[in-house]
Amino acid sequence: LHDALPIYIILFEDIDTLFLNREKSDDAKEQERIDREDGNIINSLLQFLDSNQSPTNVIFVATTNHYDKLDPALKRDGRFDLKVDIRGLNENDAVRYLQSFSLSFEQAHDILNQYKIEHPNDKEYVQSSLQTMALKLL
Repeated sequence: LHDALPIYIILFEDIDTLFLNREKSDDAKEQERIDREDGNIINSLLQFLDSNQSPTNVIFVATTNHYDKLDPALKRDGRFDLKVDIRGLNENDAVRYLQSFSLSFEQAHDILNQYKIEHPNDKEYVQSSLQTMALKLL
């Protein structure tokens, strides 16, 4: 048991921001340069994630708000073993989430009502926004 390797976690927060091609260029030469640089970044990342030199005692975690914009090689099975799509909360889950901040049922509903005023087009509640609103109330 003492010979076990420590486990490390590497987080790639907003992994899509590593790549330049999020915005396309109208200049063909500039676009070619962007594509080449992105290709180099992707190849280096894939080597780091999934090669014989990749560390075995590391858990890789990546987040993105733009899964559809990621290179298909990054989305391929084996690159990241588990893919979790985290969506907004429905009203019942939002109330339970807000109550985890030790808010009353009434306080939670007050925040949800305020959220609806500030985000009238949202069909779900975004946790980070709810958290900000809850912390302001505490």
